[in-house]
Amino acid sequence: MITALIGALGLLGGTQATSEHSVARWSLQVEPARCVLERRNPEEGSTLSVDTTPGSDNYGVAITAGGIDASSSLLPASLTFAPSQKVTTGLARGVKLSNNTGAVLMQGLPPSVLDDLSGTSTVTIEVKKGIKTIVSVPGSTKAVEALRNCIADQLVEWGADPAQFAPGGMMPAALKDRDSWISNGELLKLAGQSQRTSINDDFRLLIAMDGTVAECHAMSDVTEPSLEKSACAAVMKRRLFVPARSSSGNAVLGAATFRVSLMRHTSFVGSRPL
Repeated sequence: MITALIGALGLLGGTQATSEHSVARWSLQVEPARCVLERRNPEEGSTLSVDTTPGSDNYGVAITAGGIDASSSLLPASLTFAPSQKVTTGLARGVKLSNNTGAVLMQGLPPSVLDDLSGTSTVTIEVKKGIKTIVSVPGSTKAVEALRNCIADQLVEWGADPAQFAPGGMMPAALKDRDSWISNGELLKLAGQSQRTSINDDFRLLIAMDGTVAECHAMSDVTEPSLEKSACAAVMKRRLFVPARSSSGNAVLGAATFRVSLMRHTSFVGSRPL
């Protein structure tokens, strides 16, 4: 999710310079394996962005506003949605964009953050050590619906049955944290199959009607074939999901994604699939 947040940061940094002369509005950026919802508020001098890889079950929020200083580490943070007063907690850090505008990046948020945002009029983000800002988000119900449609469209393109996205349907739900899908031994094998200094590779999965992984594909051309083969072998034919279901309760084909993240120091260490 850190990678996704950096992408959102790039989007915000690119648009902030012109936002002073823009009308307050929502916009949706659709890219392969990425959906970004953005709300610009020129009068407030703020922008809110919600970023996700479809099927990842993981969301990032980036907010630009005045008075935000950069911080070197992740800190406890919260989002408060009004008028419901629902609160979502997570980790965030403050950064400075190229135009010296401050931004807060919050990572690792669950899909329920979309339920919290829908119907909301303002969002308050508060980070330990004094970072706090409020952004207006009128029209959030339709905006969240557009983001969900972006997610559904990409998952259907990857093989998911559209019936799960009808009212009363259900997307596949992971049975355990995706961080635990690949063992340390398998990670060491993956580490030896790339010469890159860092890996942040996404993989898309087709989920069979019994919850097992039926297909696995790398989502980027930079993923080495040997790395793709090993990463997919670690999850193929395993029952990792409660299957997707239609509104009538019937199991249907689903789609999901996960990420393998590795960084090289003396050797590759660590992984955080999404």
